[in-house]
Amino acid sequence: MCNGMKLISQQNNQDLTWQETLLAPLDYATNKLAAESIYIQTSKDIYETQEDLWFNAFVLNAQSLQPSKLSRTLYVELIQEKTDSIVWQEKYEIQDGIAEGHIFLDDSLANGTYLVAAFTPHSFVLNAPEIHSVRRIEVIDFIRNYSRDFPLIDWDSVQLSFFPEGGHLIEGLKSQVAFRVTEKQGRPVTASGTLLENGQKLLSFKSVHAGMGSFSFIPREGYNYTVKLDDQKKIEFPLPEAQKSGMVLHLAERDEHALVFQIDRSPGPPPEKIYLRTQIRGEAHSIATGVIDSTLKFKVPLHKMPQGIAEVTLFDEHFIPVAERLVYVNQEKRLSIETNLAKEGHPRRGKTTFNIKVRDESGEPVSMTLGLSICESIFKDSENPNNILSHYYLSSQIKGKIYDPAYYFRSENKDRLVALDLLLLTQGWRRYIWNHELLQGLPIIDETPIIGGIKGTIQPRRKRRWEKGNYPTLIAYVPEQSGRTNFINVDSDGKFMVEPDHLKIGEGGFTYIKYFPSDDMKFNLNLHNNAFDTIDLFWRNSEIFHPWSQRKRQSFENENIALRSGSGIIQLDEIVVMARKNRQSHRDKYLGQLDSLAKLEFTTDYVCKHNNLNCPGCRNDPKNTRPKEGETYLLLQVWENNRFIDATLPPKPGQRFTKKWLPPYQYPKLTDAFLLENFNLIRTKGYYGHKEFYQPDYEELYDPAPDYRNTLLWAPNIKTDEYGEATITFFCSDLPGLFKGEIEGVSMEGLLGHHSFEFMVEN
Repeated sequence: MCNGMKLISQQNNQDLTWQETLLAPLDYATNKLAAESIYIQTSKDIYETQEDLWFNAFVLNAQSLQPSKLSRTLYVELIQEKTDSIVWQEKYEIQDGIAEGHIFLDDSLANGTYLVAAFTPHSFVLNAPEIHSVRRIEVIDFIRNYSRDFPLIDWDSVQLSFFPEGGHLIEGLKSQVAFRVTEKQGRPVTASGTLLENGQKLLSFKSVHAGMGSFSFIPREGYNYTVKLDDQKKIEFPLPEAQKSGMVLHLAERDEHALVFQIDRSPGPPPEKIYLRTQIRGEAHSIATGVIDSTLKFKVPLHKMPQGIAEVTLFDEHFIPVAERLVYVNQEKRLSIETNLAKEGHPRRGKTTFNIKVRDESGEPVSMTLGLSICESIFKDSENPNNILSHYYLSSQIKGKIYDPAYYFRSENKDRLVALDLLLLTQGWRRYIWNHELLQGLPIIDETPIIGGIKGTIQPRRKRRWEKGNYPTLIAYVPEQSGRTNFINVDSDGKFMVEPDHLKIGEGGFTYIKYFPSDDMKFNLNLHNNAFDTIDLFWRNSEIFHPWSQRKRQSFENENIALRSGSGIIQLDEIVVMARKNRQSHRDKYLGQLDSLAKLEFTTDYVCKHNNLNCPGCRNDPKNTRPKEGETYLLLQVWENNRFIDATLPPKPGQRFTKKWLPPYQYPKLTDAFLLENFNLIRTKGYYGHKEFYQPDYEELYDPAPDYRNTLLWAPNIKTDEYGEATITFFCSDLPGLFKGEIEGVSMEGLLGHHSFEFMVEN
């Protein structure tokens, strides 16, 4: 056993050279990755159209997993998975690393799978190959129409992959080989098989979890090794070719306190110095060194490491990596969330109160923010493969798509730790997003692809008589709300920034930007850098990965969903309301006021006391009024020698006049662009408006109308007190049956927690 473990915080001067050599490349490479990571919590997994999709976005530091304060703007899109079409785009405010909001699911949406995708200025870099900040949901017109089938396994397409522990097979050295059996779509396949040595049976094996398993053997020089699967005997799958010499890295022992790695080396060369580095999410937590002849063991303490995937790398005396392995550590370092909600005895419309208690791994109370959803069980995916734990600790840390990552974090799965180790063995260290070799291949981005605000410019329309840098005052304001005005700084080149504070004041509507020239000089105002254009380009050039599970056929067409209608109430399958479209598009109130002002400014029409429009004889009459939209007026025309003339009344000799009714009066149609330019304005949409989740109080008011709420509670911002506790109250609806709740959250220290529960509402 090598006892020469050296922690980074305890180094002497003579060790600085090799430590810096091992640490510097990792620190340099880590700066190339995104600084923030996003997880999306939704109120349900399956939605009917005409509902609100409620969501919570946790924006965390990608390394520490603490709530991030880098970004203040969350960009959210709803994408139809089948067509890649965008059906929703809005901006939401981030406060202390959490953004909450809703998306209205219009009835025009086609039934199918949709992705809720979220981005911040620091959550991605251009050219990144993968996107993990998504949540998959199902949208249907009515729950009884929901059905999903998964095809049977095609054994002719089965693939078998091998992953030697440490990366390579070495002749004469015992090696553990992990394997994974999948079909062509990547779904796992349960299988068993035989390892053949020169065509002769050497050993038998079978998968342990999700098509994964392992076996150990000693590859011999000059021998050929292949595998046959019991259900696919037509094909022999070759193992990777063994190297003539080298080192094998093997996890020999582990407990809650330490990992013990055994290093075996081919005989022959003289003893050499080797190094073992352990890093988690780009941060090195231990470096050990020792001299190896044939066998050496390293003991890596775990008590100061956070929870997550640890990359263990073995370096030779020239600091060249010769073996690597991923290992999961400290799964117990997470929040414990408990509820005391009874599983039975909840009447329809009954008041329900329960407590939430949060503790850390030491049993100490934790003050934090939690998101809670409670909905009817048929709207939850019973095999949802993702939660906040599996997202941050696993699926967002590995390149590619992972089958059912939430399995490894459910305490009822007794084999989860063994299965998790197999998962990491079969992924390979080069699929770890923090692998320094992968990071070194990424370019350094000096500027984030998108920003939290919007860039803009102001320039004179005519540069004559204008002194450079003499820009007018610029303000951002919301016309309907007095006092919500912010000044905007303009630099010497006429550039300015619409900051998150400016978007905040326009929440739920528009933020207007106006300039005040010192004379009659006109300027052009422009906004640039549409963040959604950059985001769309990014995700269309990258691959979106969402965890998936091998779900069985799921359908509700035979379930008693008629209970929703209540007693004596008929529920229609479809109601279509048709209305004649208004020719004039909707404008906000402020633009409507500007429209009225502009019409007065640009229209010289008048109505005289005789109800004539632009009567020539009453041109200067002070009693003339402005015409009204939609009113009908007379047109008075004076004729002389059979042609119309502009004359006074009464007619002179040789003149005559006629009257005719005109069509209803219409002012000129002024476009929004014309109004904004005329009043020295531009506008931009602020943050999407906040909406309160509806919760009835049947103790205060009785409502005879049937209550068909399938989502009983959405509480995205629950604060636990200094004792780590919070009290929750809600009222059930008229729907009986099974309901499920889900609680997720993160502490200020970066500890994550997840808890699910269920209860029955009596008929």
